[in-house]
Amino acid sequence: MIGRTLLHYEIVRKLGAGGMGEVWLARDTKLDREVAIKVLAKEVAADRERLERFRREARAVAALNHPNIVTIYSVEEEDGVPFFTMEYVEGSTLSELIPKDGLGPARLLDLAIRIADAVSAAHDSGITHRDLKPGNIMVTNRGQLKVLDFGLARVSRGETKQIRTESHLETDFLTSDGAILGTTPYMSPEQLKGRPVDQRSDIFSLGTILYVMATGRHPFMADSSAEVISSILTHHPPEVHEVRHGLPDFLGGVISRCLAKNPDDRYPSARGLADELEDLRGSLRSDGAQPTVVVGGRTKRARPALRRPAWALGAAAALAATVAVAVLVIGRGAADPAPPLKLLAVVPFANLTGDAELDHLAD
Repeated sequence: MIGRTLLHYEIVRKLGAGGMGEVWLARDTKLDREVAIKVLAKEVAADRERLERFRREARAVAALNHPNIVTIYSVEEEDGVPFFTMEYVEGSTLSELIPKDGLGPARLLDLAIRIADAVSAAHDSGITHRDLKPGNIMVTNRGQLKVLDFGLARVSRGETKQIRTESHLETDFLTSDGAILGTTPYMSPEQLKGRPVDQRSDIFSLGTILYVMATGRHPFMADSSAEVISSILTHHPPEVHEVRHGLPDFLGGVISRCLAKNPDDRYPSARGLADELEDLRGSLRSDGAQPTVVVGGRTKRARPALRRPAWALGAAAALAATVAVAVLVIGRGAADPAPPLKLLAVVPFANLTGDAELDHLAD
């Protein structure tokens, strides 16, 4: 393919490959710009179901207009080779950016809010991604985040209508009789069981990603795909603050809710998750100021947390108890002198860095 020209796109080099096709860097000779081209291999282009899935990815992504979702330019075909062009995202995958011990809380929340906001935008358009993982999330050299690869997306129209092309389609990690689609380590329990999935399945995948971001470890780490599946279906991983000391307890509560086995126990929407993450980011500010957060290309002020995290409630209770003791001491008067009482507010803080890449399961 290198050096070949498809229409007015000159192939430069290969960027990657997956179950649906290959991605190439190309130069648009008309507009003199770099683009990414996703080409469906000729040997599978004749398969009606594969071809429909390929076209569906193009339609799904083209329908989305969000700064944190890759932009599609056109859908093309030449000499029986279907392909589509999209923006070339130059940078690193999220999996390459996560240190071996995980990201610091501030950096984690900054990225997580943007991921959840992008997924929320897809959900608002009736699109369930179904293959969210660190390898499908990129951060550009300028710091912009992009969610990629909607090749396994489920597109719903209304409550009951959806495009279904799920028979005998290969995936990166698991192939079945069309009922199971996705990348095994990041799939939800209902996805693994071949049951119908909705937006809450993406919430589970987001929870798995957040766990890896926080700890550098996969919550369902195992030596084989079969063991990974068993772990996802039956195992409850330890809270992130138990794996990595210094993380606030409330972050573990958010991630645990995302990883609930029962979809009804998860966040009902990615918007709700994004809002919770914004609340948590605001609560990290020890000076009480509310930070600004860039979401969906707009700057907004994080809302004060309505649901106080567990550590904050504990700190408040401890402070109240200390104040009560102070009142008793003051009430003793001169007859029972006591040393001056000093009240200290201790705010959890971690300065966590690392430069090793995550040795993760899925990529």
